[in-house]
Amino acid sequence: MMVSVVSFSQFLADVRGAADSEDRFDRLFTGRGRLCRHVDGELIVDLNTEPIEELEICGIDVDAFITHCLRNVPLLPDDRVRFHLSPPFSTGMTRLDYGTYEHNNTKMAVKNYHHTLLFTMEGQCHLDIHIVFPNMNELGVEMNNDATVLDSVYQAKFVNELFLPAVKVCKKRAFSSYNRCGGSYEQSAARGVFNPLATFLQTEELPDIIELMRDMVREKESLAIFRHFRFVLSAFGFKAPLREVTYRSVLSKMIDWSNLSPVHVRVDIALNFFAVSAVENRPIISFLKEEFCSAAGKLFGGEGTTAESHGMCLGRFGGMSALL
Repeated sequence: MMVSVVSFSQFLADVRGAADSEDRFDRLFTGRGRLCRHVDGELIVDLNTEPIEELEICGIDVDAFITHCLRNVPLLPDDRVRFHLSPPFSTGMTRLDYGTYEHNNTKMAVKNYHHTLLFTMEGQCHLDIHIVFPNMNELGVEMNNDATVLDSVYQAKFVNELFLPAVKVCKKRAFSSYNRCGGSYEQSAARGVFNPLATFLQTEELPDIIELMRDMVREKESLAIFRHFRFVLSAFGFKAPLREVTYRSVLSKMIDWSNLSPVHVRVDIALNFFAVSAVENRPIISFLKEEFCSAAGKLFGGEGTTAESHGMCLGRFGGMSALL
């Protein structure tokens, strides 16, 4: 069988100029093609035939944001969050992207701890804020459902005995506002999933409410299952442009980075590069080594940043693979 070695730009030109759709398909997905009239063969793409003279970042988008399990909710003041007393079952955390969390020498996937959606926030993205209860797993608490989302019994206990009482006694909150929030889990659930009350808290009120909740679970044995609770902030698929190459520019109008270390955050960043050929001084399509993409993560978070490539860059070129 004949073998043809071509540059990447020549490979693209050959694909565009394929004799028919079958030949184009073979070139893209099998690495074989019609090398000359009535002669088929194997295609090898040489990725080192076009040196790059200039390479610059021309576009940066943030596609996802996930925090580790946090003690507090690091949001900027002068904004508000919506709280959910009876969130739908579908709001549970199901992604492996949430990572793992270790509680009392036991490490588990975050999504496998008992949890519930407590807050949502709108702004540069739709931000979900879940509250996680690792102590429930340690104590062997079982739900009436197969998932780890709080069932109606434990959701009612959390709302009626812990969250709403903390809101009520918060020194920065008027009682009239509390009375309009639904009053109990049962009142909220009675309205149905698609008819919730517009229940909001100011972001500057959250630290006091969370502190009160921690005092309550520490003092009341009946609330021991909720001890050591943590918060996870997450947003997916929002594709917000990043104006500056620094982690502090990620959701800069929502997240209080002065109270959140970048080592406790996972961010999905899409980089678009513009490359110019060193030979003909023209724009080219090329590949970047994975080492460069990994090093690019340090531009955002500094030397301690760990970057992982998603391996999605070759998707549009079908089955073509690179040999090192």
